[in-house]
Amino acid sequence: MSEHEGAQPSVSEHGGAQQSVSEPVRPAVLGADGRPIEGSRPKRPRRAWDIGLSILLLLLAAATALLGFILAVFNLAFVVDCSSALCSPGRVVGSQYGSGVAVAVILVSGTIFTMFSIVRWRRGWWAALLTFLLVLAAWIVGWVLLNAAAGG
Repeated sequence: MSEHEGAQPSVSEHGGAQQSVSEPVRPAVLGADGRPIEGSRPKRPRRAWDIGLSILLLLLAAATALLGFILAVFNLAFVVDCSSALCSPGRVVGSQYGSGVAVAVILVSGTIFTMFSIVRWRRGWWAALLTFLLVLAAWIVGWVLLNAAAGG
């Protein structure tokens, strides 16, 4: 048995328990006077993989949004034939514009929330993934509404 195994934490002169020598020292949140703030938790480090994955997912969401905008314009200009009696031109255009606005709002707010979660909670990949999935879902809903409005 080495000298550090089974070591009990010592008690400081202020009455608080100190970490034993074998435990890693975690940085505390310090106040303006340089002393640890009462009740504060140590900061968790940011992980490079989390930031990289968050950026990758946000770029994928932006690419999906851009592709959706291009396809929406293409659908309105060339694909949708509104000659049947069931077609509603206002609903066709509204479905694509509504989806476009929803995607823009989701993308901007998702990007802001991802950055906030990386700074605040030190994890942001889940917010970026949620942003990507919501962008994709908004375009799918827009496509379903487009087909319903076109009578197809």
